[in-house]
Amino acid sequence: MFRGKAAGDTRVIEVVWNSRALKEKIRDTSYVGSLTDIVREIVTFTDSVAADKSERFFEVEMRKVARLRNDLLMNEQLIRLYLAQVAPVSFHPDFAHGDG
Repeated sequence: MFRGKAAGDTRVIEVVWNSRALKEKIRDTSYVGSLTDIVREIVTFTDSVAADKSERFFEVEMRKVARLRNDLLMNEQLIRLYLAQVAPVSFHPDFAHGDG
């Protein structure tokens, strides 16, 4: 689930991907739809009134995560390092280009 709101917006946007349904559609050799069709079928989009108009945020929530043998997905430190590189989060204080 991805949830967020820009500063000044009056709505909180939430996008939920049903990964189980996605896997089923991808594995179904008789499925005749396009990738766009799959996304339309497995993604839900909602918006709600924001409690605080000035607040801005972006959050990701993972539910019912399947455990893998090597459990890299459940390794909090590895996830933190990965997100620090690719997600819209604060820069590490040592990152030379973080102020610009």
